[in-house]
Amino acid sequence: TLVVRSKDDGRFEIPVAKRPVEREAVASISAHDAEGRAGFKSCRLAARFPRGEASFGDTQDDPVIDVGTLVLLQAFPLQVRVRDQGQPASDALVRAELEPDRFPADELTTDATGAVHFALLPAGTVHVRAARAGAEGRASAYLPNDAEIVLELRPLRTVEVLVVDRDTGAGVAGAELDVS
Repeated sequence: TLVVRSKDDGRFEIPVAKRPVEREAVASISAHDAEGRAGFKSCRLAARFPRGEASFGDTQDDPVIDVGTLVLLQAFPLQVRVRDQGQPASDALVRAELEPDRFPADELTTDATGAVHFALLPAGTVHVRAARAGAEGRASAYLPNDAEIVLELRPLRTVEVLVVDRDTGAGVAGAELDVS
């Protein structure tokens, strides 16, 4: 996580490593102010160029990447309590995602009481997912109406796959399975 402060005119300059680009880098950017407003945005921090042309970082005159405007909106806190079989689920990883594209706003780990506190999330639908050791739970909140949600972890399902030889119907040892 990189933290930068805006200039007097509200602009940010974010240092980006100067190196050839192998693939596009997508970053999540969030901003908040002392008045309790927050904004979130995803953007590409590296441009791709056709083969043979210079990639970002190849020249001394690297382009400035304009990621657009980040609008701050009134933000609200969200308390999440994670339970596993009715008990507090400590050390669960909890992720908050925002509409409309399920933008990853923040990711926190529950404390000994199974709780996390997201300090500043904008008004609207927030999708929350929690996971730990073979269990996962999901819930949604609507801010500012839902200041607290309780999420129950459920065991993940196991999918069994049998790989067989077409001619003999016998199981094939050592087969590699790709799931996407």
